[in-house]
Amino acid sequence: MNTVLLIVTAILTVWTWSYCQWYCLLLALLWCVRLLKLPKGKYQHIIVCVFISLSFVVMPKQSRLDKQQHQFQATVNARDISVNGDALRLSLMIDGEVVTGNYRLSSEREQQFYQQNVSDLKVNVTGQLQEIEPARSPYLFDYKRYAYQQKRQFYQLHIQTINIVDTQSNFIAVLQSHILKNVPSTLYRWINVLFFGGQWDVDMQSGLEQLGVLWLLSLSGFHIQYVLQVFRRLCHRIGITKSTTQKLSIALSALFITFAPHKLAVWKVFWQTGFQKWFDWIVCLYIVLNPYIIYTLAFQLSFGTSLLRRFEKANVIIPLYIALVLSGHYYQFFYASYVFIPVVMFALNYMILPSLLFGIFCGVLSWHFPLLNGLNSLLQSLENVFVMMSNGHAFTLNTGRYHDVVYILLFTMGIIMAVKWSGLKRYVRVGLMILAFFLVVPKPVTRIVMIDVGQGDSFLIQKGYKTVLIDTGGQLYFQKEKWREMKQVSQFDRKVAPMLKGFGIQKIDAVILSHADIDHCGNLDAVKKNFFVEHIIFGKGASIDGDMAITGGQTLKIGDIILNVLYPLKAGKGKNEDSLIIYTVIDHQSLLFTGDAIVKNEEELLQLYPNLTVDVLKVGHHGSKTSTGQAFLERLKPKIALISAGKNNRYGHPNKEVLERLSECTIYRTDQQGSVVFEFGKWTGFLSD
Repeated sequence: MNTVLLIVTAILTVWTWSYCQWYCLLLALLWCVRLLKLPKGKYQHIIVCVFISLSFVVMPKQSRLDKQQHQFQATVNARDISVNGDALRLSLMIDGEVVTGNYRLSSEREQQFYQQNVSDLKVNVTGQLQEIEPARSPYLFDYKRYAYQQKRQFYQLHIQTINIVDTQSNFIAVLQSHILKNVPSTLYRWINVLFFGGQWDVDMQSGLEQLGVLWLLSLSGFHIQYVLQVFRRLCHRIGITKSTTQKLSIALSALFITFAPHKLAVWKVFWQTGFQKWFDWIVCLYIVLNPYIIYTLAFQLSFGTSLLRRFEKANVIIPLYIALVLSGHYYQFFYASYVFIPVVMFALNYMILPSLLFGIFCGVLSWHFPLLNGLNSLLQSLENVFVMMSNGHAFTLNTGRYHDVVYILLFTMGIIMAVKWSGLKRYVRVGLMILAFFLVVPKPVTRIVMIDVGQGDSFLIQKGYKTVLIDTGGQLYFQKEKWREMKQVSQFDRKVAPMLKGFGIQKIDAVILSHADIDHCGNLDAVKKNFFVEHIIFGKGASIDGDMAITGGQTLKIGDIILNVLYPLKAGKGKNEDSLIIYTVIDHQSLLFTGDAIVKNEEELLQLYPNLTVDVLKVGHHGSKTSTGQAFLERLKPKIALISAGKNNRYGHPNKEVLERLSECTIYRTDQQGSVVFEFGKWTGFLSD
């Protein structure tokens, strides 16, 4: 138990160093008071605190690489090469520092070379070092922070030329390639993900996430424990002693590390197999060597669940812990996982893992059993079921991202209720349940967000418990050769959905589409996939699949959100000049949303509403010079201008002339500041916060 307290000390130390906020210091102080009452072991806690503090102090704060340098010598592990269409991604080791390299493949032949490569490479590359792009909206995955905290990586390299100087065969890559040639594709994909540390494809990853079982397959180490269990039974059957079996099990778990050295769950199984007595100290050592590891989902689920298994009522505490951890990372409660996890575990035990082990056995020995095709079809059907069942949002509840203190309180109350429930007085039980309900129930908010969707428009309005989305954003895709096509997560799933889920949005009461351009309505299907949408509203005459067509002069009342549609007065065709122009007042601020309206539309609007003034103007057409005329601005007199445009976009938006016209306004731009949020009476650019 004392070593568990030591781990808690380590985590609180990291938390205090990371945030240095009042609640961290308060928790650390309370914990110190608790430690003073320990009969022994106080100095161990002090030593851990000192070493973790030293880790923060000596941690490199900047790169040793020269940003002005353009030529580099690097080594590349064969297994750190990924090809997606014409995009090549490599993990380069340059002067002892990890740099992610991105390269555009020039031919299908070059693509095939890297896809089939099984050798570590020594390369000379030319390119431009660039700082890693941070998250541009709240609650998005911040790769810049992740790269620094987990890899000590500061830059990515945009490669212009790459020249291979030397090669050295990589045994694991050769083994993977050999298995790939001898087993069907779906069977190999499962083998690659579970045993070689590969990645699921986009649809399968999304499906497993929605069902709440991704962590079981990728982060729990269950499949490794299964193999070790089968191995031990086999050893017992053939008469091998327990002592020898244990040594062989350690060797086998070490072999799995060579297959997937970056998977924390594999390391966890190794330590538990051979060094169970020292497991708590090993966890402390992990935290000392990399304090930021405590923030990773892999650490929290792999090591956290292992530590909790020794406690009373672990079968109740662990599901609560997993639910809170997943909510903290995905902002969702996966209530369906309580049904699907037992089903998936049954399938793993009796169907999936036996099939994979048989596939590995046949693949290594180059045996082409007809049964492999049947197993491949079985796994393919299973994948189809996962993807089909995840299409929608019926299996999740978007909780939003709570404050860290709330997660701690919920977990603490959960432990108290699980362990001490029968001994608690009735009023204490009721009080705990009321407090838990108060902590998790959604609170009414007033919020406006200009969402960074690149070169497009999307605005979120929340008031009370109602939510409106004006435009969805969208990405133009140009026709490419087949081999150049990339498989990737949709723009909405990457840039918008996590933020909306982080806000706790489960239902969008109305999606209003200003017009039919892709950059304004292209993500509509993705919106419907991720959220319940009550109404889809669009300009009359536009070719949009919605349930309410509107024109100027109509008023939309969605709870306390009142939207006055000012323009156009007649049906159009969904083009820029047919954009809906919408006026609203939120929190004593008047706003005008103009879509991609052009100067001609602005002039007609002023004729219809000669006394119109606004506090906040959504600048038309991303700041194009065809919109936002001088007369329009002089009449409206906006104090704040919102410009939604893509960073380094090909159109040069916003136009310099438009910016000059807006010189008297406070300007917020998504290309410079990421998403822009109005909350608590002020506007804030996410990147400038």
